[in-house]
Formats: sequence, C-alpha cells, structure tokens
Amino acid sequence: MRVLVTGARGKVGRATVAAFQEAGHDVRATDLTPPVFERPEEGEANYVQADLSEAGDAFAVVRGAEAVVHTAAIPEPTSNPPHVVFQNNLMATFNTLEAAIRFGVPRFVNTSSETVPGFFFPERPFLPDYVPVDEEHPIRPQDPYATAKYFGE
Repeated sequence: MRVLVTGARGKVGRATVAAFQEAGHDVRATDLTPPVFERPEEGEANYVQADLSEAGDAFAVVRGAEAVVHTAAIPEPTSNPPHVVFQNNLMATFNTLEAAIRFGVPRFVNTSSETVPGFFFPERPFLPDYVPVDEEHPIRPQDPYATAKYFGE
C-alpha cells in the first residue's frame, strides 16, 4: 500500500514511517524541514519537503496515496508565535484532509493530542470535573496547539 506520513521528522511521525516500512509498505514521508539525505537508500521512505498549510503542497504530496497518516503539527511550547502555531496546524490538517477527500484516498488517520482536554501543560491549571476522565469530559484546550488539534478532530 502507498502510505503518506505527514510530520515524518517528528517523534510520532518517525515511528509511523518505521512501522509502515517494516510492514513492507511503500512510504512517502513529508515534513516542513528539508530531508537529511540526498536520496533515499534502498527500502527507505521517499522524503518530500512540504508546507501542508499551503493547499498546493498538501495536494501534491497526497496525490497517489492509498492511505494518509497525518501526524504533522508544530508542537508547543515553541518559539513560534501562537497565531503561527494555530494557523499552521489547523490549515495543515484541513488541506491534507481536503486533498485526501478530493483524490478519493480511502484511509485517513488524524493524530490528536493528550493536550486537547487541557490537563497537560495548562496555562490555567484546573482539576478534572470527575475521574476517571473519559470521552464525555468537557474539553478545555489551553494553548494554540491543543485548540488546533481539537478543531482537527
């Protein structure tokens, strides 16, 4: 299967690329940063640098994929201004999903974050309304990363 993994230079993305390669799939890996090699070795993923917040880049890398695993996001905390993190992360998800829909990609996995409920790295600490916390618990994202991930869900 031809699999596109976005955010391939990140922690989750690297592990995802490795798992699909080990399973024998044809992997295309993409991230904002340039590749660390000139050309792939035999059996390595084909790496493409792309800014998925730009629709043209997203459509270019999604074309031909049979599955997309979307792990791309600027993580928090970073030195990036909050509006840059939010805009990049939300638009990258929107554009990648839109491209997958338009190209008829039958499988799309969108990764979210444990920061969405607001318990991790809170700017305004609070206790859960109840424990154990489940999917019905109110969502209180507290930073641009968590908010964009929540909207992406």
